[in-house]
Formats: sequence, structure tokens, C-alpha cells
Amino acid sequence: MTHPGLVYLGLEFQRSFASNTLRGVGRDAAYVVPPLAAHVREAPIVAGL
Repeated sequence: MTHPGLVYLGLEFQRSFASNTLRGVGRDAAYVVPPLAAHVREAPIVAGL
């Protein structure tokens, strides 16, 4: 991740040739979501947000 908690989906050749198509975004999401979810679980809770 370039910045903790910031992720991108649908970039050309992100994980495969199909990354920037609807066929490939699910595969990319399966790769990106677990680390993102772990980051969210570990992030401190901020009041007012």
C-alpha cells in the first residue's frame, strides 16, 4: 500500500491482464480486501468520524 488504508482496484495490469475489466476486479478485490480489513480492525477508533 502506498499509504496505510488507501487501496486501488481496477488498475491496468494490477494483478493480471484482466485487472482493469469487470472480469478481473473480483480477483483483485480478493487480494486487496483481507489486508485492508486487517488494517481497519487494528486502526484506533476516532470519535466524531
